[in-house]
Amino acid sequence: MATAAEPLLTVPSTLTDNYSATDEMEGVYSLNPAYQLERALYGIAIILGLIASIYTIRKFRRCCKKNLDVAARLLSYKISLSVADALILFVYAPTQLFWITTFWWYGGDLLCRVYKFTVTFAFHLTGNMQVLIAFDRLITMTRINKLHVKGTTDYNTRLFLSIAWILALLCSFPQLIIFKIVVYNDNPQCSSIWNEYTLMDE
Repeated sequence: MATAAEPLLTVPSTLTDNYSATDEMEGVYSLNPAYQLERALYGIAIILGLIASIYTIRKFRRCCKKNLDVAARLLSYKISLSVADALILFVYAPTQLFWITTFWWYGGDLLCRVYKFTVTFAFHLTGNMQVLIAFDRLITMTRINKLHVKGTTDYNTRLFLSIAWILALLCSFPQLIIFKIVVYNDNPQCSSIWNEYTLMDE
């Protein structure tokens, strides 16, 4: 199933470029415009996402249960998609914003691995649920005459939901192994083992 590519928390080459001799002694640095823009976009996304999440939760609570099986399927897909979006909004985006501000990983090795697993799972689950929703729309349009028959379904909704979640978990599991704390110029980073080898070669 399609997944979204997830950026890695690695040491940017601009980190050393942003330091001057005086700044290095004082432990401060200035962000280049690209990182300033990225940080601002993350902040805007968090604010807008929070508003959208509140609206979505209230809409789910007001949602009346209907007899149409297709509506129940779509609601279950939307709930799973909302869970994935919430992980991206409240875990991935704030961490990226904080990391861009400090270029320092404060969470330790265990939290690094768990964080990478969580955000990778969120991106994979988002892609999987988008595929399921598209597939559900296809089934709906091709079997539209059966929509008003209560209990009529062309596939097992729980089975497909389980497959989507399991695939996301399986695809995310390697993150627990390949990510670790890599120290670069006394600067701890949550990075992959391959990046560690690259830094060692340098």
